Amino acid sequence: IWSVWAWAFVVQARGVDAEFWIAPPTLDSILSTLHTLILAHLPRWFPLYPLADLLFGGLAVYGVYGQRRQPGRAILLSVLFGAPILIALGVSLRRPLFYDRTLIWVTLPLYLLMAVGIVEIGRRASLVRTSWRPWSVQAARSAIMDPAQIGYWLSIGGILMLSALALHSYYVYFHKEDWDKAAAYLAAQAQPGDMIIFNATWVQLPFDYYFRHYERDVELRGAPVDLFDRGVLEPKMTEADVPHMQQLIANRERVWLVYSHEWYTDPQHIVVRELTRTMQAADRQEFEGLQVLEFVKGSTPQPRHNATYAAPVDR
Repeated sequence: IWSVWAWAFVVQARGVDAEFWIAPPTLDSILSTLHTLILAHLPRWFPLYPLADLLFGGLAVYGVYGQRRQPGRAILLSVLFGAPILIALGVSLRRPLFYDRTLIWVTLPLYLLMAVGIVEIGRRASLVRTSWRPWSVQAARSAIMDPAQIGYWLSIGGILMLSALALHSYYVYFHKEDWDKAAAYLAAQAQPGDMIIFNATWVQLPFDYYFRHYERDVELRGAPVDLFDRGVLEPKMTEADVPHMQQLIANRERVWLVYSHEWYTDPQHIVVRELTRTMQAADRQEFEGLQVLEFVKGSTPQPRHNATYAAPVDR
């Protein structure tokens, strides 16, 4: 089924092998990735932060134990979870690829093992319940205080509590990049004949996903090159690219710069520097994860209300 994508995969793999932004794994990044796979967005200020790792990991280990009569299943699920992580770490010795987003699918066997662990604890608790004698208060008290009963309800309660806390943290504190708002802003402000430049060429994809619906007569270009033109997934802006950029903005009355991820693609702020040399900074709008900068030809423009230009800072 996936054979039709084989060549595209090879091309992408070669591009990633040539240059990519993922940093080499460290002990801290490995532990953080494992925690994210177990339960993402749990606040670090939570006093029992390691509890999720101990609880979820312990249930998975107990799930392996619960499959001892069918070791093939336990081995299969364990390999499906552990092998991709070890392979990613091994590959990262040559080209760093260890990242939670590339490993997110291994949570499926992990959660299956956790489910088996919960079922196994519940089975033991069920065996205790069936041995109750309704007319014996002492027997009922002993059953309630049985370690299997306590472990079962503590596991269920812990999972529900930690999951609710993580969900609250995600919906309240996590902010995604505002490509929809940036696209709506530019659709309202850009005029026919304007040019929109992206310093990180791949961010044109999420931007255009929203911007295309407005059907504005503007040109979308990348700096240093257009999307996919250089054969590198995230080309960096260098001094050698300045002549091309100057040619790109020549004879333009207004240019909009969508400035994002500059820490990787434009750490020296060459794009902003060259635009400032050639044109006048007119406006800057801040969105989550990006900025939209306006540059115009001619005399110093009047800034828009509630917006003044300031040089971007490292994120």
